[in-house]
Amino acid sequence: MEFIETSEIPCTIVRGGTSRALFFLETDLPADVNSRNQVLLSAAGTQDETRVDGLVGQLSHNSKIAIVKISQLAGIDLEFQFGQVHLTKNMINYDGTCGNIISAVGVYALHKKLIKIPADLSELTVNVLDINTQTIAKITLPIKNSKYDCSQPFFIPGITSPSGKITIDYADTINQNQEIFPTNNKIDFITLESGQQVPVTITNILGLYVFINYNDFVNDSANLPIDDKHTEFMNRFKEIRGKSAVLAGILKSWQDVDELQPVVPRVVFMLENHDTSALNIKMLSSNKVHHSIAGSAAISLAATVKIKDTIPFTLFDNELTTVNIKHPSGSIELTADYVHDQFKKLSIERNARVIMDGMVYVANP
Repeated sequence: MEFIETSEIPCTIVRGGTSRALFFLETDLPADVNSRNQVLLSAAGTQDETRVDGLVGQLSHNSKIAIVKISQLAGIDLEFQFGQVHLTKNMINYDGTCGNIISAVGVYALHKKLIKIPADLSELTVNVLDINTQTIAKITLPIKNSKYDCSQPFFIPGITSPSGKITIDYADTINQNQEIFPTNNKIDFITLESGQQVPVTITNILGLYVFINYNDFVNDSANLPIDDKHTEFMNRFKEIRGKSAVLAGILKSWQDVDELQPVVPRVVFMLENHDTSALNIKMLSSNKVHHSIAGSAAISLAATVKIKDTIPFTLFDNELTTVNIKHPSGSIELTADYVHDQFKKLSIERNARVIMDGMVYVANP
């Protein structure tokens, strides 16, 4: 076997919310996109199906990449690009974003001393441009002695260890988004090969999401579970995802969705729930049932429940500004203050932790 020459590149492993990513400074990576991807894939270890020869895991929430740089744009502090490492292929997808991982960008910036702040400052707000979605996240986190302050423990479902509370607000950027509905419809009807019609709401708030009432999806298949190992469910799911991608204009043939669009659109199923003060959901990401809910999905759902005539709108008490979303690992609360067709606040609370900082050895591109 031919010896592979390697180089070392600074890398920081950070947990943000219920996800984990390999964080890199853009300046530490090759400028050429193809060379950069080769380096990132080598660090991730995707050449090995077991993922034993790299730093990412075998689930969507621990197979992520974050690339950060100091911004030169007016009103923007940092720029962030998210990459979802494919679970079975040697590739990285940059089409969507991750609300959990972006919550860790401020913590990473403090750790790498990318931002100069006064030593007596107790709270820091940074504006982060999400390259993939062209949205701006206003991230606020507690600090002490110019470091992330974790002295006031804040817990989130799905993570046992507490950390400092981080608030991510998207109100300003969502208010400026004129293309929330890529099909220009608040509800579309997808016709399955069986002839069944399934109403869906397709949004592009923080990436492409499809919201479906699960009762509409199963129709007469009462015993159809949300199970990524269940053949009938996954066949019907692929149709929904593929035909939604066609409607959204990112795919020509729905049958090609797993090959050409393995990550987006993501799908969120709205489950039966008699309590309209909360939403009960299960989502799939990269064709796997998510263990909780993606942060970008939570923000997108919290925004959509406020918009009249969408599917989520019909399932929630729209007078409430607190949107409680129940998921397989617990629940998450978001603030969606919507007045006169504008969001005064659209925020999620997360926490983060720097796990490791050092050098990763990668194959030379």
